[in-house]
Amino acid sequence: MVEIYPRNPDDPNYTEGYLETNNEVEILIGMIKNMMLTRPGQVLGDPYFGIDLESLIFDLEVDQATLEQAIAMQLMTYVPLSRSTFQVEFKVGFFKGDFRDACVIDFAIKGNPILGIKII
Repeated sequence: MVEIYPRNPDDPNYTEGYLETNNEVEILIGMIKNMMLTRPGQVLGDPYFGIDLESLIFDLEVDQATLEQAIAMQLMTYVPLSRSTFQVEFKVGFFKGDFRDACVIDFAIKGNPILGIKII
């Protein structure tokens, strides 16, 4: 399996010169980023793909359990490597910010961090 290299130059683990990768962890990271940063309805042909993080996080009626359930369902449905090859774990945390609350979502494989997403 070969996929587009998922890291950008701002990423501390970025390796210059790569356009594609066959590393399954890198492919998994790309799939998770794509899922987490896409809003439902943005993918032609699948109106359910993606998570609207901004709406879920800052909706006053959505709690941590609801967000965790949405992420788990998306992983199960759209990121096959998260269950077939790797057992992806994630943690959702909310924190008080200076201007508004923040959310951090950390993804890991066997306790080893692979990706963190922070929404402020």
